[in-house]
This record gives sequence, structure tokens and C-alpha cells, in this order.
Amino acid sequence: MSFGAFNHHRNPGPMADINVTPMVDVMLVLLVIFILSAPMFTNAVKLELPKAQAQANPQQAATVTLSIDGAGKIFWNNDPVELSVLEARLVDAAKLEPQPELQLRADKDTRYEVVAQVMAAAQSHGLTKLSFVTDGSAPTDFASFHATCKAALGFPDTYGNTMDAWVDCLSYLRDEDGMSKFRLKPNEVLDIVITNADAMKAAVPDILEEVSYCVAGINERYEDYGEKPALKLTLR
Repeated sequence: MSFGAFNHHRNPGPMADINVTPMVDVMLVLLVIFILSAPMFTNAVKLELPKAQAQANPQQAATVTLSIDGAGKIFWNNDPVELSVLEARLVDAAKLEPQPELQLRADKDTRYEVVAQVMAAAQSHGLTKLSFVTDGSAPTDFASFHATCKAALGFPDTYGNTMDAWVDCLSYLRDEDGMSKFRLKPNEVLDIVITNADAMKAAVPDILEEVSYCVAGINERYEDYGEKPALKLTLR
């Protein structure tokens, strides 16, 4: 039996199998590396973080409008009240936290005694947030401004209708022989609230500027005498 000779010039056929042993070895090595290095990525640094304590928003103080007409009748937020009822409501208001702001509106014909009585009642119960409200749209010039202030604030008949006189009358709010309807205790502040301030700024900006300047000057006077500022100006 004879066999054919090998043909060295014949092209070999394609290999049917792939040797994956080297690839498996590499994957095993990588798996070992990942296993060893995994704890390094999972270790957390322990920190004592500050604990934020939520604080409730401070409650806004309520506003009570005390109006006194020319006949001396008193109104609590537009409700007419007798002095005995006013006393009871002031007692309840003083218990609130925070205390309400008392906005006083006095007619130009209101007698000083009535204003003083209302203020004394509020002060006796510990209510110290007092405001005087005036309408900024009322003054059309300096003459009308001074006439309004003289009537509403109770300036004396000798009031000179000038800003210097305005300053003088409001520089003695804590004196018994002051020159206005208002008497303040040592730590009390009278808040002058000007409503319709935008209208006043548009119509008589020079008056509004003078008022702001004079309020600052009056408070400097009080500080020069070692007292707490007595005035605050609020524009609304």
C-alpha cells in the first residue's frame, strides 16, 4: 500500500479552535485586583457634621388702630369703645407675644387730655409700640403741612410754622411740659407713620426730605442728652 507524499506547497486550512487560556488568566488577575482594592473605595471618612436646628419664623406683630374723633370718642379698629372697654382690650393686647403696634389717629379738634388719657392707659399696661399716623397726600405746601402737624400733634398756639419750630416741639416728648399731645416714657419711641408716602414724594418731595432730615436731627438731640432716640419715621 502506498501513501501519497506530503505536499509542502498546499495552504493549511483555518484553525477551528481559539486558545482562551491567556485571556482567562488576565481576567482572573483583574478580578483579584478589584477584590483587594474594593474596600479602599468603600471606606468613608467619619465627620461630625453640625446639626442645623430649624427656627420658626418670628411672628409678625399685629396692628391696632386707635382713632379719636373731634368729640373725643375712641375707636378700636373702627369699632367705637368706651374707656372701660378700651382698658380691657389693652390688657389682652399686652399679653400677646409679640405685642401689637398701636397706631394713633387723632382728629385735629381732639383735645390733648383725651390723647394723653389713651396713651397713659396703653403705657400703664406695658404697651410701648406707639405710632402716630398722618396722611402724606394731605399737605400741598409747607403752610398746609404745618397746619396739619399743629392740629394733629397738638403743637401750641405759638407754633411758628417753620421746620425749626417743628423740631423744637418734638424735642421734648419726654418732658411733662412738652409742646405736643404726646408724652413718652424714657424707653418709648413715637413712630411717625406717613401713609400715601409715594403721593407726598411726588407732590412735595422737599417737605418729605425736610421731615426725614429733621427726625434724624431730633434723635441726635436726645442722644446728646444721653437719652434713647424718641422718633422713628415710617413711610407707607
